[in-house]
Amino acid sequence: MSEINQSELLPYMHTLAAKFHSDLPYHNFPRHVLGAITDAYRLKEELEQKNVVIDMLVVEVSLLFHDAGYHLNHAKMGFESKEALSAHIAERVLSHYGVPRDFIDKVVACILATIHEATPNSNEENLVRIADVGNVSGDFWTFVQNGINFAKEGVLFGETLPETHSAFWEGASAYLQYYVGKPATFYDINGNPQLLETSYQQAQKNLERIARLSRLPVRSLARFLPNFEELVPSQWLDN
Repeated sequence: MSEINQSELLPYMHTLAAKFHSDLPYHNFPRHVLGAITDAYRLKEELEQKNVVIDMLVVEVSLLFHDAGYHLNHAKMGFESKEALSAHIAERVLSHYGVPRDFIDKVVACILATIHEATPNSNEENLVRIADVGNVSGDFWTFVQNGINFAKEGVLFGETLPETHSAFWEGASAYLQYYVGKPATFYDINGNPQLLETSYQQAQKNLERIARLSRLPVRSLARFLPNFEELVPSQWLDN
């Protein structure tokens, strides 16, 4: 790398990427972005056991920027999607610091692979896509809190809050199937397909569990969520 060597890249990118995020309820830097990176390294351990090789530098830089500018109005700025805006920001930042074009292209492709209907074309793209929703296959109550924050964030962007937590989880679960509806396929060093089965199974268990809980009154979650009154939208408490 001409202006910045590889050993210096990540500290720079962590600092710079944080500046392109705001303190949204869900799409924020300290919890969502850094959480996705943690999930990526957790998933990498499963993949290593299957002899799948991942360029984690590409993955981590991609995740650092995958929601950059999420708080901005991408359409008014001329971008088709929030992911397209994030990819543009990553490209501009990496180019400014002299990062090679082939590395930048991989990062851009990884970010665009997080679009819900996208089809990943590399192991790195696949891992970034799955890590973006990695909390679904992680700790259940963290997943629940993240989901509620996602619902509240939607209101900030003009979306209508579902009338009940049951209605929200029904829609959210259907949407998440774009990402976790089947085991992600990676390719090992010999080109053989390898399924990311453990995370898939855990994600499905969490979605099945939330489906059961969503049929209960929302106040039944209070004993599991210490910040329940602050976390849950008041509209859900009244229904």
